[in-house]
Amino acid sequence: MKINLSEIYLREVYLKKFCEDLEESLQLDENTGNAALSSLLQKADKIIFPRFGIKPEDKNKYFIGGSAHLHLYPEMSALLNDKPGDLDIVIPGDDEWKYLVKYLDHNKIKYNKKEVAQGIYRPKDAPQIEAFTQWDPSKVDIEKFKDTQFTSTPVLLRTSNRKPVGGYYFMPLYDIVDYKMKLNRTKEEGITNLLAQYINTTDGEEKQNIRNQIIQLFPGDEIAAKSFLAPSLANKVKK
Repeated sequence: MKINLSEIYLREVYLKKFCEDLEESLQLDENTGNAALSSLLQKADKIIFPRFGIKPEDKNKYFIGGSAHLHLYPEMSALLNDKPGDLDIVIPGDDEWKYLVKYLDHNKIKYNKKEVAQGIYRPKDAPQIEAFTQWDPSKVDIEKFKDTQFTSTPVLLRTSNRKPVGGYYFMPLYDIVDYKMKLNRTKEEGITNLLAQYINTTDGEEKQNIRNQIIQLFPGDEIAAKSFLAPSLANKVKK
Protein backbone atom coordinates (compact mmCIF):
# COMPACT_ATOMS: atom_id res chain seq x y z
CA MET A 1 0.00 0.00 0.00
CA LYS A 2 1.45 3.37 -1.11
CA ILE A 3 0.79 6.35 1.09
CA ASN A 4 0.99 9.85 -0.40
CA LEU A 5 2.38 12.86 1.45
CA SER A 6 -1.02 14.21 2.47
CA GLU A 7 -1.94 10.84 4.01
CA ILE A 8 1.37 10.73 5.89
CA TYR A 9 0.76 14.25 7.19
CA LEU A 10 -2.77 13.41 8.34
CA ARG A 11 -1.50 10.25 10.03
CA GLU A 12 1.06 12.31 12.00
CA VAL A 13 -1.49 14.96 12.97
CA TYR A 14 -4.09 12.38 14.03
CA LEU A 15 -1.55 10.32 15.97
CA LYS A 16 -0.11 13.30 17.84
CA LYS A 17 -3.57 14.54 18.78
CA PHE A 18 -4.61 11.06 19.94
CA CYS A 19 -1.51 10.64 22.12
CA GLU A 20 -1.93 14.11 23.64
CA ASP A 21 -5.54 13.28 24.55
CA LEU A 22 -4.45 9.90 25.89
CA GLU A 23 -1.82 11.33 28.24
CA GLU A 24 -4.26 13.96 29.50
CA SER A 25 -7.07 11.48 30.17
CA LEU A 26 -5.13 8.58 31.69
CA GLN A 27 -4.34 8.56 35.39
CA LEU A 28 -0.77 7.72 36.33
CA ASP A 29 -0.42 5.02 38.98
CA GLU A 30 1.30 6.51 42.03
CA ASN A 31 3.04 3.18 42.62
CA THR A 32 4.71 3.24 39.19
CA GLY A 33 2.25 1.16 37.24
CA ASN A 34 1.70 -2.56 37.61
CA ALA A 35 3.67 -4.90 39.84
CA ALA A 36 5.72 -6.44 37.02
CA LEU A 37 6.96 -3.07 35.78
CA SER A 38 7.59 -1.85 39.32
CA SER A 39 9.74 -4.92 39.99
CA LEU A 40 11.79 -4.35 36.81
CA LEU A 41 12.37 -0.70 37.66
CA GLN A 42 13.48 -1.58 41.19
CA LYS A 43 16.01 -4.03 39.75
CA ALA A 44 17.24 -1.37 37.32
CA ASP A 45 17.73 1.01 40.27
CA LYS A 46 20.07 -1.49 41.91
CA ILE A 47 21.77 -3.03 38.88
CA ILE A 48 21.68 -0.87 35.74
CA PHE A 49 21.87 2.75 36.87
CA PRO A 50 24.74 2.35 39.40
CA ARG A 51 26.82 0.31 36.95
CA PHE A 52 26.55 3.05 34.33
CA GLY A 53 27.24 5.77 36.91
CA ILE A 54 23.87 7.47 36.49
CA LYS A 55 20.65 7.95 38.44
CA PRO A 56 17.01 7.68 37.26
CA GLU A 57 16.60 11.44 37.70
CA ASP A 58 19.63 12.32 35.51
CA LYS A 59 18.48 14.18 32.38
CA ASN A 60 19.72 13.42 28.87
CA LYS A 61 21.55 10.27 29.94
CA TYR A 62 19.03 7.54 29.10
CA PHE A 63 15.47 6.65 28.19
CA ILE A 64 13.38 3.54 28.70
CA GLY A 65 12.19 2.24 25.34
CA GLY A 66 9.50 -0.15 24.17
CA SER A 67 6.09 -0.58 25.76
CA ALA A 68 7.04 -0.05 29.41
CA HIS A 69 5.55 3.46 29.41
CA LEU A 70 2.12 2.04 28.53
CA HIS A 71 2.07 -0.04 31.70
CA LEU A 72 2.35 3.01 33.95
CA TYR A 73 -1.36 3.56 33.43
CA PRO A 74 -3.68 0.95 35.03
CA GLU A 75 -6.48 1.54 32.51
CA MET A 76 -4.20 1.04 29.53
CA SER A 77 -2.40 -1.90 31.13
CA ALA A 78 -5.76 -3.63 31.64
CA LEU A 79 -6.75 -3.02 28.01
CA LEU A 80 -3.45 -4.40 26.75
CA ASN A 81 -4.16 -7.62 28.65
CA ASP A 82 -0.46 -8.44 29.03
CA LYS A 83 2.46 -7.46 31.22
CA PRO A 84 5.91 -6.07 30.48
CA GLY A 85 8.43 -8.80 29.72
CA ASP A 86 11.77 -7.06 29.36
CA LEU A 87 12.93 -3.59 30.30
CA ASP A 88 14.96 -1.97 27.51
CA ILE A 89 17.09 1.00 28.60
CA VAL A 90 18.87 3.06 25.96
CA ILE A 91 22.04 4.76 27.22
CA PRO A 92 23.79 6.45 24.27
CA GLY A 93 26.73 8.14 26.01
CA ASP A 94 30.29 6.80 25.52
CA ASP A 95 31.31 7.95 29.01
CA GLU A 96 28.56 5.85 30.60
CA TRP A 97 29.68 2.73 28.72
CA LYS A 98 33.32 3.31 29.71
CA TYR A 99 32.15 3.67 33.31
CA LEU A 100 30.24 0.38 32.98
CA VAL A 101 33.35 -1.55 31.91
CA LYS A 102 35.43 -0.08 34.73
CA TYR A 103 32.69 -0.80 37.25
CA LEU A 104 32.25 -4.41 36.14
CA ASP A 105 35.99 -5.10 36.02
CA HIS A 106 36.66 -3.44 39.38
CA ASN A 107 33.86 -5.37 41.09
CA LYS A 108 34.74 -8.60 39.25
CA ILE A 109 31.25 -8.92 37.77
CA LYS A 110 31.12 -11.31 34.82
CA TYR A 111 29.81 -9.93 31.53
CA ASN A 112 29.95 -10.56 27.80
CA LYS A 113 32.78 -8.33 26.62
CA LYS A 114 31.94 -8.79 22.94
CA GLU A 115 28.36 -7.65 23.46
CA VAL A 116 29.37 -4.68 25.60
CA ALA A 117 31.81 -3.62 22.86
CA GLN A 118 28.82 -3.66 20.48
CA GLY A 119 26.74 -1.52 22.81
CA ILE A 120 24.70 -4.27 24.45
CA TYR A 121 24.64 -5.12 28.16
CA ARG A 122 22.62 -7.94 29.64
CA PRO A 123 23.34 -8.32 33.37
CA LYS A 124 23.39 -11.96 34.40
CA ASP A 125 21.73 -11.07 37.70
CA ALA A 126 18.80 -9.36 35.94
CA PRO A 127 18.20 -11.18 32.62
CA GLN A 128 14.94 -9.32 31.97
CA ILE A 129 16.74 -5.99 31.74
CA GLU A 130 18.91 -4.95 28.82
CA ALA A 131 20.85 -1.79 28.04
CA PHE A 132 21.76 -0.55 24.57
CA THR A 133 23.53 2.39 22.96
CA GLN A 134 21.02 2.80 20.14
CA TRP A 135 17.30 2.48 19.45
CA ASP A 136 16.91 1.05 15.96
CA PRO A 137 13.75 -0.95 15.13
CA SER A 138 14.96 -1.52 11.56
CA LYS A 139 17.26 -4.27 12.91
CA VAL A 140 14.20 -6.54 13.07
CA ASP A 141 14.49 -6.96 9.33
CA ILE A 142 17.04 -4.70 7.66
CA GLU A 143 15.86 -5.42 4.11
CA LYS A 144 12.16 -5.05 4.94
CA PHE A 145 12.58 -1.78 6.83
CA LYS A 146 15.47 -0.26 4.83
CA ASP A 147 13.24 2.57 3.58
CA THR A 148 11.31 3.06 6.82
CA GLN A 149 12.08 6.20 8.81
CA PHE A 150 12.18 5.52 12.55
CA THR A 151 12.80 8.26 15.09
CA SER A 152 16.54 8.51 15.79
CA THR A 153 18.15 7.87 19.17
CA PRO A 154 19.27 11.52 19.68
CA VAL A 155 15.74 12.80 18.99
CA LEU A 156 14.19 10.19 21.30
CA LEU A 157 16.67 11.07 24.04
CA ARG A 158 15.61 14.71 23.79
CA THR A 159 11.85 14.11 23.65
CA SER A 160 11.92 11.41 26.34
CA ASN A 161 13.78 13.71 28.74
CA ARG A 162 11.35 16.62 28.60
CA LYS A 163 9.45 15.37 31.62
CA PRO A 164 9.92 12.33 33.88
CA VAL A 165 6.98 9.96 34.30
CA GLY A 166 6.82 8.14 37.61
CA GLY A 167 10.41 9.23 38.32
CA TYR A 168 11.91 7.87 35.06
CA TYR A 169 12.40 9.04 31.50
CA PHE A 170 10.29 6.96 29.13
CA MET A 171 9.88 6.99 25.38
CA PRO A 172 6.85 9.21 24.63
CA LEU A 173 3.53 7.53 23.83
CA TYR A 174 3.59 9.02 20.34
CA ASP A 175 6.90 7.35 19.47
CA ILE A 176 5.77 4.00 20.93
CA VAL A 177 2.64 3.93 18.80
CA ASP A 178 4.54 5.27 15.77
CA TYR A 179 7.20 2.55 15.77
CA LYS A 180 4.64 -0.18 16.47
CA MET A 181 2.58 0.94 13.48
CA LYS A 182 5.66 1.00 11.27
CA LEU A 183 6.74 -2.48 12.40
CA ASN A 184 3.33 -3.88 11.57
CA ARG A 185 2.06 -2.39 8.31
CA THR A 186 -0.92 -4.77 8.33
CA LYS A 187 -2.24 -2.92 11.39
CA GLU A 188 -1.21 0.57 10.25
CA GLU A 189 -4.09 1.22 7.86
CA GLY A 190 -6.63 0.02 10.42
CA ILE A 191 -5.17 2.18 13.19
CA THR A 192 -4.98 5.21 10.88
CA ASN A 193 -8.67 4.80 9.99
CA LEU A 194 -9.58 4.54 13.66
CA LEU A 195 -7.51 7.64 14.42
CA ALA A 196 -9.46 9.56 11.80
CA GLN A 197 -12.75 8.41 13.35
CA TYR A 198 -11.46 9.35 16.81
CA ILE A 199 -10.51 12.88 15.72
CA ASN A 200 -13.73 13.50 13.78
CA THR A 201 -16.28 12.25 16.30
CA THR A 202 -17.68 14.58 18.94
CA ASP A 203 -19.56 11.89 20.87
CA GLY A 204 -17.75 11.20 24.15
CA GLU A 205 -18.79 7.56 24.48
CA GLU A 206 -17.92 6.78 20.87
CA LYS A 207 -14.53 8.49 21.34
CA GLN A 208 -13.84 6.28 24.37
CA ASN A 209 -14.78 3.11 22.46
CA ILE A 210 -12.55 4.03 19.52
CA ARG A 211 -9.70 4.85 21.90
CA ASN A 212 -9.98 1.42 23.50
CA GLN A 213 -9.97 -0.26 20.08
CA ILE A 214 -6.77 1.55 19.14
CA ILE A 215 -5.04 0.64 22.40
CA GLN A 216 -5.96 -3.03 21.95
CA LEU A 217 -4.17 -3.00 18.59
CA PHE A 218 -0.88 -1.96 20.22
CA PRO A 219 0.35 -5.43 21.32
CA GLY A 220 1.49 -8.16 18.98
CA ASP A 221 4.90 -6.90 17.86
CA GLU A 222 6.90 -7.64 21.00
CA ILE A 223 8.32 -10.99 19.86
CA ALA A 224 9.74 -9.37 16.75
CA ALA A 225 10.70 -6.16 18.49
CA LYS A 226 12.71 -7.87 21.25
CA SER A 227 15.68 -8.16 18.93
CA PHE A 228 15.72 -4.85 17.11
CA LEU A 229 17.96 -2.79 19.33
CA ALA A 230 21.32 -4.10 18.15
CA PRO A 231 22.66 -5.86 15.04
CA SER A 232 23.83 -8.95 16.90
CA LEU A 233 20.28 -9.58 18.11
CA ALA A 234 18.59 -9.42 14.72
CA ASN A 235 19.27 -13.01 13.74
CA LYS A 236 17.30 -14.22 16.75
CA VAL A 237 14.02 -12.93 15.34
CA LYS A 238 11.81 -15.64 13.95
CA LYS A 239 8.99 -14.83 11.62
